[in-house]
Amino acid sequence: MDNRVSAAVAKGKLSPAAATAIHDWLRESAYVKFRDEINQLIRNEDWITLEDGFFKHITFGTGGMRGPVGVGPNRINTRTIGEATQGFIRYFKAQFPKVLKPTIILGYDMRLTHEELSKHCAAVLAANGVRVLRFDGWRATPELSFAVRLLQADGGIVISASHNPPADNGFKAYWRDGAQIVPPHDDRIMAEVAQVTEIKTMDYQEAVTNGWIETIGTEVDDAYYSAVLNESLSLNRSASIVYSPIHGCGQRSLLPVLERAGFKVDQVKEQMAPDGHFPNVPNHIANPEIPSANELTGQQVVQSGADIGLTTDPDADRIAAIVPEPTAESGYQIIGGNTLAVLVTFYVLSTLKERGQLPVNGFLVKTLVTTPMLDAIAADFGMKMYGDTLVGIKYIAQTVREHQDEGKEQFLVGGEESYGMMKGTYCREKDAAVTGLMLAEYASNLKEDGKTLLDVLNTLYHRYGYYLESQIRYPFPGAAGFSAMNRMMAAFRDTPPAKLNGTTIVKITDRVQAADGSFIVRLFLSSDGKNVVTVRPSGTEPIVKFYTALCNESAKGDSDLTLVRNNLRERITRIESELRVFAEKYTR
Repeated sequence: MDNRVSAAVAKGKLSPAAATAIHDWLRESAYVKFRDEINQLIRNEDWITLEDGFFKHITFGTGGMRGPVGVGPNRINTRTIGEATQGFIRYFKAQFPKVLKPTIILGYDMRLTHEELSKHCAAVLAANGVRVLRFDGWRATPELSFAVRLLQADGGIVISASHNPPADNGFKAYWRDGAQIVPPHDDRIMAEVAQVTEIKTMDYQEAVTNGWIETIGTEVDDAYYSAVLNESLSLNRSASIVYSPIHGCGQRSLLPVLERAGFKVDQVKEQMAPDGHFPNVPNHIANPEIPSANELTGQQVVQSGADIGLTTDPDADRIAAIVPEPTAESGYQIIGGNTLAVLVTFYVLSTLKERGQLPVNGFLVKTLVTTPMLDAIAADFGMKMYGDTLVGIKYIAQTVREHQDEGKEQFLVGGEESYGMMKGTYCREKDAAVTGLMLAEYASNLKEDGKTLLDVLNTLYHRYGYYLESQIRYPFPGAAGFSAMNRMMAAFRDTPPAKLNGTTIVKITDRVQAADGSFIVRLFLSSDGKNVVTVRPSGTEPIVKFYTALCNESAKGDSDLTLVRNNLRERITRIESELRVFAEKYTR
């Protein structure tokens, strides 16, 4: 086998780094279970799979890690999951040496390798002296966060790759408050994971027999459903709903919440079976951010005459809404992340105001790439907005901890553009269940007045101005991709364009987003912050995301919203074209 690997390196089919890692995995006893698979790949001369699996170590990022399941250090497997688990618990014990037997909640979704990987994770925790409370089956990720808080556990781990392709899985860690790990702990855990050479483990069944691993289930489910329903703001249940979990965990979170609330819910039967292959989804990508993933739900909304459709991603933290729109070619319109956040936020604040229950110390939170329209709504209701958090729901949760748990303010609602929202404090994770409940209630209230969610959205545009957002991804291919990306980011900060689409850039800011020194650049096209381009590099791959947010305040009053929207779309298109031209200078 060594000769074949050496020959592949000589022919340029395998990198020296991959060859070295393959040699280590074939020789060292820690990797003995993978030898047959590696040898078979070598016999098959599958150098592409071997290169991808062995040329580097999978990145344990600030939120954990995700990637394809397979053999090698750059894949999700029992070895890399074991390293992540060992590093996490080693760091926790160093932080809390007086906690002699910490308790960790372990959750997982319906992905193809959930059983093997979650049991291995549990066995590693048990071997490290950890009491493990493992769910008796797949559950939504926000329920894991809730369980950490409910059971006063010391942390949590979820085995999931969220809305990634079927071949993927992942690992995400949670702290004692049920929120994802944030600085400084995230960077320190990453460093600890990188230093793991030996993984403690034990037989899973032995750990169960000896009381290290326990099972939790319906008792937590019932408490979770009650906690979500406690966030209800209306008893109106008149809206007819079509729902699809897109083969995921939502049928154990949003669906029972809606049914217990008293809503009539028609299910998209083709997508109800929990199946990590995501068989009845175009391209097998169960991500509600992708329009094609919502097609079956949209079609059923139109055919049944329902008031609203809801779809959730595999681990049921993200959600999209689909509403009838007779003027659209499909007959429906998808309400995405920014717009969804606007509707839910306005529903929550306007309802509390009508009841005289708006707290004087209330606050909202959003990430810096989420629509500035939320700032306008918060100001209108006299609520404080923390609207400049880094990207990721964990930073919203961190803000809640700082200003409610450790301060004297009251959190109301928070959201991000990537189809995720938080309401209340029962968990510290975005939750499709509570978001779906709010949307269903709002649709019901509007139905009684002969209106729809689209009607109220247009009313809000006339009230606050028309806000429109867009996002594009720009890849930097090849071995020099990261270097080219970093040069472009430095140029945006140091020598940016003076104008975009003829509009002068009035201010430039940058924010460090990770320990590696990567930063976000923001180009403001107006001093009020309503028109801004955000340039954000990925920390794990050579890709930059450009977020453009524009506002046309001429929509206030009786302006033609179609004309306003088309004008904004044209401006965004021209801005994005100029951004691509700027980026292309660094990919030639």
